[in-house]
Amino acid sequence: MDLDQKAVSRDSNASAPTPKKRFFYGWWILVGGVSASALNSGFYFLGAGAFFLPIVESFNASKTALAGAFSLARLESGLLGPIQGFLIDRLGARKVMFIGIGLMGGGFMLLSIVNSLTWFYVVFILFIALGASFGFGPPVHATVVNWFVKRRTKALAVTLSGTAIGGLIVPLIAWSIRSYGWQDTALFSGIAILALGFPVASLMRFRPEDYGYYPDNLPPSEEEIANESQSTEPEFTVGEALRTTAFWIMGGAFALRMLSSSAVPIHLIAYLEQDVGFSPATAALYLGMIGPAGLAGRLLFGILGDIMPKRRLMFVTVGLQAASMPVLAMVESQWQAIIFLALFASGHAGGAPIMLATRGEYFGRRFYAMISGFMSLILLAGTVTGPVVAALFADHVANGYSVVFFLYGGLAAVAAVALLFLKPPVPKRRSSASRSL
Repeated sequence: MDLDQKAVSRDSNASAPTPKKRFFYGWWILVGGVSASALNSGFYFLGAGAFFLPIVESFNASKTALAGAFSLARLESGLLGPIQGFLIDRLGARKVMFIGIGLMGGGFMLLSIVNSLTWFYVVFILFIALGASFGFGPPVHATVVNWFVKRRTKALAVTLSGTAIGGLIVPLIAWSIRSYGWQDTALFSGIAILALGFPVASLMRFRPEDYGYYPDNLPPSEEEIANESQSTEPEFTVGEALRTTAFWIMGGAFALRMLSSSAVPIHLIAYLEQDVGFSPATAALYLGMIGPAGLAGRLLFGILGDIMPKRRLMFVTVGLQAASMPVLAMVESQWQAIIFLALFASGHAGGAPIMLATRGEYFGRRFYAMISGFMSLILLAGTVTGPVVAALFADHVANGYSVVFFLYGGLAAVAAVALLFLKPPVPKRRSSASRSL
């Protein structure tokens, strides 16, 4: 079956896909996933931090005023999470990604002509942030979850390792801002996102069964065929998932984790440059190195995640991130900054694939995108408040960045302990009939 042919209906009772002896297309999914992660990290998640101080100075704004745009952007992405999940599950990842990449690339190009804080809010929230959410993150994660089951954590770790490549883009963006200004750099960024993002999106195919493949390229065993009504994975609907304790523990713990995860990329350069005294180039280098420094941890935890209990690994990764924050709060020298970087990057990078894989393991892959969308509503507590609270402390409290980093470290430690109480939910007995939301 050609990959460009019309996909088999997901809700039909069509027979199982014919085994494929040709190259497993799941490897192309990983290529696309790595590339998408690199673009998302380099130009948005980490790269946006390189624009922070130049825009503050250009508009003569406070850090709190500008950080509000980042928090509102994350509020928007979280509130739209369920809708986004619905669109991904119904339309597939590729169409959603095309829309998002167009918005993000066009948004950076519009940013190059923005001349006020108000218009920065409009462009950043409605174009750049919305485009990044629809173009790279959830659609890619849901696709990888569909194509890999037994090797899911490793596959997600490989996909997210693209952030290491993206981190290398950050010093280049910072250099371009110093050399050409942030407006021209925004224009260059928009062109690059469109030129690179559309080919990446074209690689994505949402469900392997629709194209004649099996997850992991492994046909079902004779026993699984004989028990066709039984599934090797749970299959929770959104409503069933919302009624489980595991959903709320996982969501609450990662909301606390996201306080530091969302604040550090935005404020690290400002903190290291203004409070600690590092040069602008050195501060940008540390921000950019978050991705590469976490690569080993991401791959290690990705391997361990397929052979060890995931809740214990999540405890370790969130614990590493918690330990990094007091180190950051007390940084006075390069070696202390390196210790922070090693702890934070390993915990932050290693925790992401395990969390995404655990969500698939606990709730199944049929409604994965929609369940993830609803969990994003819980994560808003961390993603929205993290940057703006850090900015408020920086603007109004003596040694404010240090104080808030200590606070975020303590809350992350609480999250790590909570994850030890996480247990897989028990799925309801299923029949062979299709289940609805």
